Amino acid sequence: MGKFGLKFAVYTVSVYAALFSVSALSSVKSEKPLLEDFGPATELVSNEGKSAFLGRAYDPLTGDLLYIERYQVTFDERGAHRNSLVEYINPDGTPFAVKQVRYDGVATAPSITFKDYRDNNEIRVESGLSRTTVAIRENGETNVSLIAAPVDMSMVIDAGFDQFLQQNWDRLQNKDPVPFAFLAMARRSWINFSVEMIAATDEQVQFTIAPQNFFIRLLVDPINLTYDATTRRLLRFEGITPIEKSQSGQAASGNIVARIEYEYF
Repeated sequence: MGKFGLKFAVYTVSVYAALFSVSALSSVKSEKPLLEDFGPATELVSNEGKSAFLGRAYDPLTGDLLYIERYQVTFDERGAHRNSLVEYINPDGTPFAVKQVRYDGVATAPSITFKDYRDNNEIRVESGLSRTTVAIRENGETNVSLIAAPVDMSMVIDAGFDQFLQQNWDRLQNKDPVPFAFLAMARRSWINFSVEMIAATDEQVQFTIAPQNFFIRLLVDPINLTYDATTRRLLRFEGITPIEKSQSGQAASGNIVARIEYEYF
């Protein structure tokens, strides 16, 4: 999934796109597929409730449709997230990537499997309380790293950010920044961010996400999120996404900047 050995300026953007102090304990190279490294991926189970929704990603300048996110979410008997499947689809209807999310531990730090069909690369994250395993398969080679959990900071992985925001919803109403450590999967490191409420009406609440590092903040724009004030569902995402650009049907350098509008069924 792109080039991971990036210089600082590009590194800051790639870190920011992964949104949503690291100790790399070990790194192992392997030629095995990721599914063999960690065992078979868990299939979606539907013992309880399910829901589905779409996200349509538009070019913020031209308004052109860039891609579609199609979600299937499964809940347990208490209504908590159990797992989800996300398909990334081109405007012509062909899928180009898929992501599986498993909430089998800390709600804000689920386990992730992401595969980009355009270059056949994969990222897999197995979340744990004390350390997290990140495996990246690129150009036929798999690199596995063990990363220590962040110290004195709530850890957030991928879609777990929504769980983090829900847990801190009331606290955010004070308009004080709430810090968290976000896993930049491609960089195999935790990066400190903060989320802050910037506006609210009876219908909608707006939040902004920004890096805590002053120099990174100078280089990148914040990510803005709009939520429904009643249902607390995400309505709009504005900013750089974790999806790489496409060129001639292949993944290309640089990440897509988009406005994503969500529709629930």
